[in-house]
Amino acid sequence: MVAPNVVLIVLDDATELDGLILNSPLYPAIAQHLGSGTRFANAFATSSLCGPSRASIFKGQYPHNHGVLTNGDILSFGESDTLTTRLWPTHRTIHVGKYLNGYGEVTPSYVPPGWDDWHGLIQATYSVYDYRINHNGLVMQYGHTPAEYQTAVLGDLAAASVTAGLTTGKPLFVNVCPMAPHIEDVTIATTLADGFQEGEDPWRWFARPDPRDKTGSKAAIWSYIATLLPNYVQFGPSFNEADVSDKPAFMRNEPMDAADKAWADFQYRTRLLCLLPVDDLVSKIVAALGPAQLANTVWILTSDNGFMLGEHRKAQKLAAYEPSIRVPLYIAGPGAPHVEQGIALLQDLYPTILDLAGVPANPSIDGRSLVPLFTPGTTWPRRRFLVAHTQAGDGTSPDLPTFDAVRTGPIDAYPQRMYVEYATGDRELYDLATDPGQVSNVAGAPTRTAEITALHDQLEALRTCAGPTCLSAED
Repeated sequence: MVAPNVVLIVLDDATELDGLILNSPLYPAIAQHLGSGTRFANAFATSSLCGPSRASIFKGQYPHNHGVLTNGDILSFGESDTLTTRLWPTHRTIHVGKYLNGYGEVTPSYVPPGWDDWHGLIQATYSVYDYRINHNGLVMQYGHTPAEYQTAVLGDLAAASVTAGLTTGKPLFVNVCPMAPHIEDVTIATTLADGFQEGEDPWRWFARPDPRDKTGSKAAIWSYIATLLPNYVQFGPSFNEADVSDKPAFMRNEPMDAADKAWADFQYRTRLLCLLPVDDLVSKIVAALGPAQLANTVWILTSDNGFMLGEHRKAQKLAAYEPSIRVPLYIAGPGAPHVEQGIALLQDLYPTILDLAGVPANPSIDGRSLVPLFTPGTTWPRRRFLVAHTQAGDGTSPDLPTFDAVRTGPIDAYPQRMYVEYATGDRELYDLATDPGQVSNVAGAPTRTAEITALHDQLEALRTCAGPTCLSAED
């Protein structure tokens, strides 16, 4: 049996809601080629931060086992044994876009092991224009003409790499990582049209969409997203949460005023507009594959973490709240199309892709192959998982302290709970079955003492687990 091609698309800061909207007529290529497969309705990042999550995909481990705990830990990432180095002997491996945070800042021409064709964004800044890409060791600077809009360039590079890769006769592993819909993190200008400025209120942060999508075949879609698409975030129970006095100190922001809400709505819409070129990117890869290869291709779309757009008065990620840790996950190609309820984690992609490729995984990984879940109705043993964030220093930063949390699923003894322990001594407990918006922290309720003791014990087992002990602590 010929191993399938695998195309993995990892978005940046895309939410579960973004994933649902992507599977709609607004994004026809994504809806056709990814949305028609299995949607994992309970997919999570175990660290709501880019670097740790992306390392989890390549290593199949929780961050406390692969060592990338923050965005500054790229030197802790062991590249000698990764998903890619295991695929490299049998597959043509292609990378286009973002790698790990900090990549290329010291040695811009460096190409990590295991990649046949490398087009890595150099991580000095996030910008849709004026960025650098390492093309197999040759660093090129891109400017700010319309043709150099970053996502469009990545789509062209991915298509060209696929076309060249097919001539090798090997199955392809294509890892495509646009920055969309992440905000631009560059000091450019202060006007509404130009985006982010360092030090501004976070509600004023956004990324610039490709202006070419305002015209031609996308004009109607652009207009609908920009003006008419409902902002479903603002309908949620935690949006601009009325009372945050039961939250840890770092969550006690002032309520959003009318201007904040308007900017949050603008950010919501520009994020979705920035995803329009990702739909084009998928179309370009489809065309490069051609009908025969397309029939033997598995598509995977996910994100490195979620994002909050006003939930709990926040414009960020990192926290142990559902919008921050939930990610979209579609796997299309094998199995029957359906919505899968089993808990899937980003570290599961490592064993899943190797399982599809017929390549053995490292036996010490913490993830588990999702291939059995391609068959509807399959029993899934995972009952709970660890969520963690590591802050520099002693972990008690007033902005966001270090925390460890256990999130339970529907078949746990205490189902659908989020229990969080902070380095500051704060605790949170939410019963998601009755409080899905995590509005009421019940950690201090006397009636929850036995429950908190049991969840604390689960958390103790998870926070130091490794390999097989992680699997047993989750089940």
